[in-house]
Amino acid sequence: EYYDPKTKKVTFIDTCYDSHHIQIGEDEVIYSSGAQTGTLGFLDVNVLDATGGNVEKAQGWCGMYFDENGNGKYDEGVDQKVTVMGSYGVAANPKDHSAWEAVPGVPGNIVRVDRHTCATEIYEPPYRSANAPGKVSYGPRGIDVDTTGVVWTARGGQRTHG
Repeated sequence: EYYDPKTKKVTFIDTCYDSHHIQIGEDEVIYSSGAQTGTLGFLDVNVLDATGGNVEKAQGWCGMYFDENGNGKYDEGVDQKVTVMGSYGVAANPKDHSAWEAVPGVPGNIVRVDRHTCATEIYEPPYRSANAPGKVSYGPRGIDVDTTGVVWTARGGQRTHG
């Protein structure tokens, strides 16, 4: 949904993907983490405006995969499909217009998705750090990308082993 303060109207947008958290990129694309389906959804506000509110033309979603041969498209039998369930946050990278998701768990993951090809990369932040002996950190929750393209995530848990 969106609220227009000029008209004081709330408008429902029927998407073909589930949504948990949203983030608006500098390119006016709204990214949505798919906590239930494991997909990345997106809605291009510029396309929505240019088409007079045509939601079907403005939206899309990615079924994620590892691009094993690096050709930027899914090749059955070559590339590996990826299911990322329970993503908690999503952020847009202003440098390359990719989307990043935080996936809680022990240790948890951060996921990069190219929305144009749906090619996916999955990273596991360090569970143990030499800089904090005796402590573990896990469960990425929120996520954001700064203006230089550096990805930041908040870890949901930290405990000291005694």
